Amino acid sequence: MLSASVDVTRQPHALRLLNAPKEEAAGRTIKQIVVQLVDEAENAIPGRKVVIGVDKGESSLNTGDPEVTLTTDDKGEVRFDWNLPHRAGLQTFTASVPGSEAAGTRISHTVMAKPGLPRKLKQFGNNQGGAAGEKLPKPLKVQVLDEYENPIPEWPVVYAVELGDGSFDNGKQEIKVKTDKRGETGIAFRVGSEPGFNTVKVTVDGVGRDLKFQAMSMS
Repeated sequence: MLSASVDVTRQPHALRLLNAPKEEAAGRTIKQIVVQLVDEAENAIPGRKVVIGVDKGESSLNTGDPEVTLTTDDKGEVRFDWNLPHRAGLQTFTASVPGSEAAGTRISHTVMAKPGLPRKLKQFGNNQGGAAGEKLPKPLKVQVLDEYENPIPEWPVVYAVELGDGSFDNGKQEIKVKTDKRGETGIAFRVGSEPGFNTVKVTVDGVGRDLKFQAMSMS
């Protein structure tokens, strides 16, 4: 008696995300993300279409597309690049298998596009004047930004008096603080008791230049 072998096509059961970070710097490209398609027995399924699409945010795929359709290789895998936008924030892509009703064949992954390293500084409150020995009307404010002008939180900023006998709230001529969620610091400054200019230098690691504030102590 002859026996016949039947080739049963493996049915898609789940997509597996094999490698992807949960956070990356804004403006960067996450290279070669791998998604694998498997059947119920966790066997790889080659030759099937997988659609990858941007679901949330302003990111793009490969050469700038919002959606790409790829075919699984012998390992059941597809690979793609994920281009994060310049603006910091949550970004999500979704992978799905067209025609499959299995719940596991549609997955999403979210990454936080974080601010990069400090590259720019903005200052507010320069060129003020105040009565000798008194606080200035406004704080000396600095905002720390990355190359795309995303605010950088929790970054150290050093204020130091270069000229005059003014001081900060700690009673000293130097103070180190960290930026808030807006990437800002705001430091109260008391001008010196002697009339004349007071100069404060601001230093931020990673930025190639210092900022300087000038304030006039008036009799």
